[in-house]
Amino acid sequence: MHHACVFQEDGAHSRRVYDRITTKFDTAVTAGGIPRRTLQDLRRTVGTLLAERGVNQKVAAEVLGHSDPRTTARYYQAVRPEAIKAAILSLRPTGTDADREKK
Repeated sequence: MHHACVFQEDGAHSRRVYDRITTKFDTAVTAGGIPRRTLQDLRRTVGTLLAERGVNQKVAAEVLGHSDPRTTARYYQAVRPEAIKAAILSLRPTGTDADREKK
């Protein structure tokens, strides 16, 4: 299966390309006044967003190029505080007490 990876080659050429992209990314982050972020941070964000959207873990692993979905779950699917709050709020009963008494 062909993966649409940013860095598909191994070796010195791929490393130089990666270094150039990282330098340009770092420059853009600094110029934009964004708190320090790395390309790896973007990768983690993709994994987290996929998980929050309910994407199957095996599919997320494929997107991130992992052969083992456990790697994706362990390192790339953080649980954000907003997601925890939403999960807890989802347990609240719906409707008012008056609505429940009518049933």
